[in-house]
Amino acid sequence: MLRHLPLIAIAAAAWAVCLLALSWLASVWLGRSLSTGELVLVGAALVVVAVVVVQGLLQRDRRKMQDMRDSALW
Repeated sequence: MLRHLPLIAIAAAAWAVCLLALSWLASVWLGRSLSTGELVLVGAALVVVAVVVVQGLLQRDRRKMQDMRDSALW
């Protein structure tokens, strides 16, 4: 868990920054603030994107480790 903590913190910070930026852009563009439901939907979409990115990074790390193990056996 401690190994993944920086990735989780980065994802949470990116999520908060994206929501803040999106709410500011929407308030400028629409002339009103985003509703709570709209913020929840956007937040859920950002969480899904963050999970996909983090899992891709973890999969890449697993493949590197597996390649190193395989090359060490030969």
